Amino acid sequence: MENFARKWIREQELRQRSEEITYSTLFKEKRLVENYVIPYFGRDDVRQIGTRGVKDFNTHLSSLSVKGDRGISPKYRQDIIGVLRQLYNDALKAEDITRAQLPVFPTVEVPQTGFEVLEEEEQDEILETIPGYDRPIYHFIITYGVRPSEVRALKKDAVIGDFDRIVIRRTFSRNNRLRENPKEGKWRTISLLDDTREILRALPSSMTGFIFINRWGRPYSQSYLNDTWNEACSKSGYRYIPLYHGSRHSLGTRLANEGLGKEMIATVLGHCNTKTTEKYARYASDSLRPFYQRKKAKKGTVHRLSPNKSVES
Repeated sequence: MENFARKWIREQELRQRSEEITYSTLFKEKRLVENYVIPYFGRDDVRQIGTRGVKDFNTHLSSLSVKGDRGISPKYRQDIIGVLRQLYNDALKAEDITRAQLPVFPTVEVPQTGFEVLEEEEQDEILETIPGYDRPIYHFIITYGVRPSEVRALKKDAVIGDFDRIVIRRTFSRNNRLRENPKEGKWRTISLLDDTREILRALPSSMTGFIFINRWGRPYSQSYLNDTWNEACSKSGYRYIPLYHGSRHSLGTRLANEGLGKEMIATVLGHCNTKTTEKYARYASDSLRPFYQRKKAKKGTVHRLSPNKSVES
């Protein structure tokens, strides 16, 4: 396994150079393979590990602890098993193993995690405290729910017409390298609102071709966007809420509240899989309000169930 896994990582590095996978994906794969897969399976024959071996590995991961007494989280364990599954699937495609030698991988249940959302009025208040020069990029991120890494990567060649539409076609990777495809791997087009068009037309031109540049003439960094947003939240008197939650997650939840189906929300946010979009439906409490109001309208039922009504014997 050690030899095979290191060979697989070298192949993944080649895939990353050709931008088939992102740098962050490669970084995660290398870390998990070197820290968990190789130490456990190192000298075992890849072809003989089997379903029992993978199941025992999952049990082993459950018993590990990191940083004192805190164990590996289910999500992290899911990532480790996922990397091992990908390694085996690639081995099958390369015919290094047969289908009979492909293990059945355990399902790792991950507890549901939540996120905080902002209303439009709250977003506007925070936007007002952001320095004027930086407001355009935050306006775009908040209005259209585009990932900050994709907004930072927007160039003039992504503009259609006189800022009538714009194509999300690039992103910045984790190591700040410009990639020619967005995170989901597919380009998508956004029709711009009138106020957005006016804002974009007034932006200073850039020698590098980027639409949004900082006051020093360079593309925005993720750390700058996060720090400026956090400071604006504090000035506005709001609790800490990550930029990603306050923009993209907030828009997704708002659209769900307005009754849009998950297919439409997935189109707006650029999700290739609608399963990613399902989390917004869980937060769409406003969309259920008409149902509860109809229940409330049945006054007879409410009166009959009232604890203040005397019960006749």
